[in-house]
Amino acid sequence: MKNRSTFGFALLVASFITASVSGDVIIVSSGTTTTIDFESTLAGSNNGAFSGAGFTAGATGAGQLDSNSWSIDGFNTNVEFGANVTTDDAARGTDSDSVGTGGFYAFDASADGGSVGVGVQPGGSDFTPGDITLRLRNSTGSQVTSFDVGYALRVYNDQDRGNSFNFQYSFDDANYTDVSALDFTSQASSSGAPSWELSSKSSTIDGLSLADGGNLYFRWVGGDVSGTGFRDQFQLDDISITFNAASVPEPTSMAMFAVAVASIGFRRRRRR
Repeated sequence: MKNRSTFGFALLVASFITASVSGDVIIVSSGTTTTIDFESTLAGSNNGAFSGAGFTAGATGAGQLDSNSWSIDGFNTNVEFGANVTTDDAARGTDSDSVGTGGFYAFDASADGGSVGVGVQPGGSDFTPGDITLRLRNSTGSQVTSFDVGYALRVYNDQDRGNSFNFQYSFDDANYTDVSALDFTSQASSSGAPSWELSSKSSTIDGLSLADGGNLYFRWVGGDVSGTGFRDQFQLDDISITFNAASVPEPTSMAMFAVAVASIGFRRRRRR
C-alpha cells in the first residue's frame, strides 16, 4: 500500500512539473483579443521586454522568448520547440537600425514611432529561406471556427534587395496554408534615408475546425526575391490574435424552433 501511495504521489508531482514547464501561448477566451507586444511579460511568449537574449523553455531569463511557443529555422543556429539556445544567431541582442551580422534580434523602432519587437537580419545562410513559428493552444472550451490575426511589420530598407516576409498557418506544424492577403516583399531598391517603414497586416481566416485543447501554428516565412547584395532588416511586433467559436442560437430562437417542430408533428398526427 505504501508503494502504491508513493508511486501515485510521484505521478502527481511529475504531472505538475510537466504542466509547469510545458506551455504554448494559451488562448483562454473566444472573442477576446490576445496581444503579444514583446515589451510586457506574456506567459508562454516572453519574459519582460525582449532583448534578443535567446530562447529557453519557459523563458527563464529576462529578455528571452519561450521556446515552448517559439521556434526559428533557416539560421546557422536554429531553435526547436522546447530547446534552450542563448548564443550565436539565436541571440544577437538589441539594435535600432542597420546591422551587419545575420541572425535573430530585438529591433527597437522607437525612433520611427514603433517599439521593441522580434526581428531578423537575413544573410546568405540566414532566413534565405527561413521561418519564425508561434504555437498557440485553444483553451476556450469551445471549437474554434475562425481566427483574426494582425501584426505590425516594419522594414529597415537600407539595401538593394527584395525579400519576402509571408504568413502561413497550420494545425500540425507540417502542412501549412498560405494567406496571400498577408504576403509582403520589401523593395529591391534601398531608401535614400532609411527608417523603420510600417506595413500593418490583418486578416480573418474562417471555415476552420480547431477543437478545444488543439494547437494552431502561425509561421512567418522569409526568402530572397530580387536584387543582389546585402538584405534589409525585418521587425515583427504587436501580434493580435482572436479565436472565434461557432455561434450558439439565442434561447428565444431555440424556443421558436422547438415550437415550430412541435407544430409540424401535431399537424402530421391530425392528418393520420
